[in-house]
Amino acid sequence: MSNYEVLHFGDKWKVIGPKRQAVFNTKYKAIIAGRRIARSENSPLIIRSRAGDVTSVNFYNRRVGSSRIMTANVKHNLDHIIVRNSIAEVLLERQRGKKIY
Repeated sequence: MSNYEVLHFGDKWKVIGPKRQAVFNTKYKAIIAGRRIARSENSPLIIRSRAGDVTSVNFYNRRVGSSRIMTANVKHNLDHIIVRNSIAEVLLERQRGKKIY
């Protein structure tokens, strides 16, 4: 699963992904553009703070009906790969109809 990230780069904000990259003056504009790109490509969007910590992970899937499936706000300093994989497992189990708890 390819993902897009919004991250701080110098004095600008970047949206980086496997197919597209863009640079913006503000984090807000980068997040708006990142959401648009992630929705169009059915990809997760990882948003990072200025320090590089993951602050949220957004998953988009057009097949489920709602474009925004889940947002995980990350309040601690976990590796973004661990967070992304954990949420992806939960989503797959939900799509299969299994109860997770």
